[in-house]
Amino acid sequence: MTTNRPQLSIRILFMLLAPALTLCLVSCSRDATTTGTTAAETETSTGAIPTTSETSAAPATSEASTKAATAASPASTPANLSTQAALWERVAYLGPEGTHSEAAALWYGTVLGAEAELVSYDTNADVVNAVANGEVDCCLVAVENSLEGPVNEVHDALAAADNLQVTGEVLWPVHNSLMSKVPADNIKVIYSHEQALSQCKTYLEATYPDAQLVSASSTAEAARLASEAQKDDGAAAICTQRAGELTGLTSIASSIEDNQNNATRFYQLCRSEDVSGQTLQGQKAAIVCQLESSRQNAIVDCLGSLDDLEVERVYTRPARTVLGDYRYFIDVRSKGEDGEQTEQDSHEAQGTTLDAAAIEERLSGSCDSLRVLGPFPVLDAGTTTTELSNFTQHTE
Repeated sequence: MTTNRPQLSIRILFMLLAPALTLCLVSCSRDATTTGTTAAETETSTGAIPTTSETSAAPATSEASTKAATAASPASTPANLSTQAALWERVAYLGPEGTHSEAAALWYGTVLGAEAELVSYDTNADVVNAVANGEVDCCLVAVENSLEGPVNEVHDALAAADNLQVTGEVLWPVHNSLMSKVPADNIKVIYSHEQALSQCKTYLEATYPDAQLVSASSTAEAARLASEAQKDDGAAAICTQRAGELTGLTSIASSIEDNQNNATRFYQLCRSEDVSGQTLQGQKAAIVCQLESSRQNAIVDCLGSLDDLEVERVYTRPARTVLGDYRYFIDVRSKGEDGEQTEQDSHEAQGTTLDAAAIEERLSGSCDSLRVLGPFPVLDAGTTTTELSNFTQHTE
């Protein structure tokens, strides 16, 4: 294949800068956005994978979550999601009960038509490692938020574990509420995850400019802290409705986010051996690779090999070897016959299923290490109104 390097270089430069430009635009739009619109949250702190001394990975089974998932499950599993449903038995998620991660997992279970035992973990890295170590069958874990960007600890854990496979993706719209045991006028301190505090900045500055903002490990943990505080403390939490109700809080205001186009991307991860020999289907794949550091324009050649695919995202993390070495995370999607990106509804696969082996063959010559995860289908919870409605009545 002949590649026009100047044009291709410009294209790749734009792709690499696009996330930063998008965040700038989002930041500008926050100041102009009125209070009461919609936002989302990725319940994790970014950065390196925590060490054992920095985090407790004690899992807890969510009985309420299991019952809710069972009660909301449809009668049958869509045919093209049978592999995903077969894995949905013992499932890890970022806890505790009431997080957006739990909400997404409950909804995903209803779509799959599969019952599951949901097991909560303290960090996203613990969630990924629980799958790799065989503690659970699979997980649903946040990998990217449209406002806050990629989740570093998940990318690092995914790169470190060489026995994982992506079998599905969920796009999850997230809504936050202000909940408390005290009247609105008595609120003095507000707990929440740091990203939820950031995403509700306009509302907080306009409504509670003098309140103390306190970061918590998750929105569910924030609800617990507000619930256990003394009434004189004037504590409130930014959390999901479910988290507030589970801890005895009442709603002060709902949908207090600054941006209505926020969403979180989740991966369903399983062990590669559990899908070995199966033919995975889907229009998307995730590439994890480390390029030859001594080779000039290695990323240009790498992306040039994917010209017949839609490259949706390019993200880098330090390879943790020497300065200047990076791991690349590249999301690709198949194109239709007319060359345009294929559209896919919430259940039915359309277009051509990606060939992971063919992608790996193309890139193997330019990479020091390479894994192609997928292919896998994408489900958008914001467009599957029937299942989302069915789910809501059991969890809100």
